[in-house]
Amino acid sequence: MGTVLAFTVARAPGRDVVSFTGEVDIGSAPTLRDGLARPSAALLVADFTGVTFLGSTGLTCLLQAHDRLVAEGRALVVVTPPTSAVSRAISISGVDQAVTVVATLGDVPG
Repeated sequence: MGTVLAFTVARAPGRDVVSFTGEVDIGSAPTLRDGLARPSAALLVADFTGVTFLGSTGLTCLLQAHDRLVAEGRALVVVTPPTSAVSRAISISGVDQAVTVVATLGDVPG
């Protein structure tokens, strides 16, 4: 059994930052979905700096959240260090072709 996934939400004008910690697998996907569904700002920043594993279910959750936000006229940016397992999973799967991925919170556009 992996590390439990948890998240916190920080709200700022025009953006909400949801910071996740733990592992994202089939068992923790509902927590990921919940975290990605809570924010209401124009820009949702999903900070995965504290995530140590991102499985295929989590990748699917990211794409679904991206599609929902775009349909609502909003945007998703994922933050993950470029050498992390999360970054590798996003790159190998091609999710980075749809979702904006940056290395640090300071790199988030806007």
